[in-house]
Formats: sequence, structure tokens, C-alpha cells
Amino acid sequence: MIPFIEDGNISRALNMARLFHCAPVMQHILQKLGRKKELLQYYLEGNKLSEAIDLCNTEKSKEMWLDTLVHVSKVEGAVDENLIIKLLEGVAAVKDYVIRWLDAQRKQIEADRKAIADGERRVEEIDKQMESLKFNVQVLQVNKCSACDTALQLPAVHFLCRHSYHVHCFESYSDRPDVCPACVGPMARETSRESISDKAAYQMFHKELNGAVNGLEVISKYIRSGVFDMSKKNSQKKGSTAVSPADSNRGDGNPFEDDDDLNPFADRSTLSTKSSDSTGRRISSTKAPSANRPSAYDDSKNPFRVGTNPFEE
Repeated sequence: MIPFIEDGNISRALNMARLFHCAPVMQHILQKLGRKKELLQYYLEGNKLSEAIDLCNTEKSKEMWLDTLVHVSKVEGAVDENLIIKLLEGVAAVKDYVIRWLDAQRKQIEADRKAIADGERRVEEIDKQMESLKFNVQVLQVNKCSACDTALQLPAVHFLCRHSYHVHCFESYSDRPDVCPACVGPMARETSRESISDKAAYQMFHKELNGAVNGLEVISKYIRSGVFDMSKKNSQKKGSTAVSPADSNRGDGNPFEDDDDLNPFADRSTLSTKSSDSTGRRISSTKAPSANRPSAYDDSKNPFRVGTNPFEE
């Protein structure tokens, strides 16, 4: 069959030999085409280690030797010792490869031992701290509130982490009665504050209110986070020189009262179908033309511009 293989039908003959597992034809065609790596792969897949070693000795290719070594290392079961000796005796790169591998393993073992020793030392320190907290008297000598940084007065809340708070400060900056606000991890603080910051917080505030079933619960969460700077808002009100009748009738500084498009508690469909009577009453009460009413939100109404949370990073 081999004498009939020509350049015109060599590809078809290779496919037929691969289909019917004709090893002599496969070997002849791959050698003739110079596809030595494919021939080596064919030997390894057929578990013909002797032929693979002979091919590696003939080609003297480092990559082919490494492929053969890797394949032999993954073979399950016993391998002929004579083949192993034959495989290793002519490979000059094996020594350097094994030395590098052993050196890498030694460094990894040393690093693991060091990490284990550090972990054991930390565990011992933590055990000693826990034992001290359980059985020894803890002297709390903190004289300032960790939240407002003023003199600590009774009633106060003390934690074993050496942080103390006024009761009203602790209730303002903590959602949980058993967690110190100063020791809460950064991720927990971000979750507690819901990443409240400047204009992005204003948009997030509206988004949460629009999707919340109970809007008052969302508002109370933001208030507990300490993002409403009431002192600054009051100073801005006192500094204003002119107050319109509309502003005087607006109430307690509600930033959403005159901005229906930004009102998180109003239904969008309801806003679009308001009666003309209610619109007329609002225009007459404010005494301001609707054309002059600003359509965009005024940044001075944003209650989140400056936070008062002392634990904010």
C-alpha cells in the first residue's frame, strides 16, 4: 500500500490510515511530510513509548523530550523500568530541570512553613487576648467620645476594643447595639452607608425610594447614617437676605415639595394626570409663574453635600 501513496493522494491516505489505525502507513506519511511532533503525539497516544524515545533520540529536540517526559509522568500504572532508563540516560536537560523543580518546591515549602508559623503565632496571641478579656479585669480609661471627640460624660457606652461613646452619639452612628462603629470593617461601613456621597448619593437616594415599598424606612436609614447636615442647612437659611412667600409656606425645608419631577413618593402616572384645579391652586399659592420654575434640581437643596459621620473614610 505504501508504494501507491503519492503527493496527490497523500492527505487522503493519511486520513484513511488514521481511521483504520494503520500504524506503518501513519508513520511513513508523517515522516515523509516532516510532521515529527504529530508523529510523536501519535506514539504517545498509542502508548508506544519505545518508538517515541527512538524518535526523540533521532530528532534531538528538547521540546519533544519534555513532551515525552510529561506524558510518562502522567501515565497511570507501572511503566517499564528499562524504558525509563532509556528515556533519561540520553537527556542532558533532565538534571537541570529536576534541580530547578526541586529548588522551586523547597522555596514553596519554606514559604508555607513560615506562613504556618506566623499563623500559629497569631492564633496564640488571639487566644491570650480572648483569655484576658474573659477572665481579667478590663480598665477603661477613655476620656473622650470616639465619635464627637469631646469629653466623655454619662451615660456612655464602652467597648472592649477601647472605644467609648456618648449614648446619643452611638445611637446616631451605629445600626447595631453590639458593634463598635469605629471597628466596623470598611466593607461593612460601605454597606451601612450604602456608599453615600454627594450627588451620587442623591441619585441613589431617589432610586431606593422609588423602588422601596416603605419609603420612610429608607429615609430613616439615611438619617441614621448621619448624612443630613442640619446645622449647615440652618446656617444657609439664616444667611439668606430675602424670603419669598412661597418659601415661607414651604414648611420645614422639604427639598421635594416644589419638585414634582424629583419627588420619590409621587407616582409618575399620577403626576402626569393631575387635575387642573390642583395645579391652579399651587400656582396661586406660590405666586410664581410656571415658566420661571426651575426644571432642574438645585444643588443647594441636596442634603448630602457634607456628611457628619466621623468614621467616614
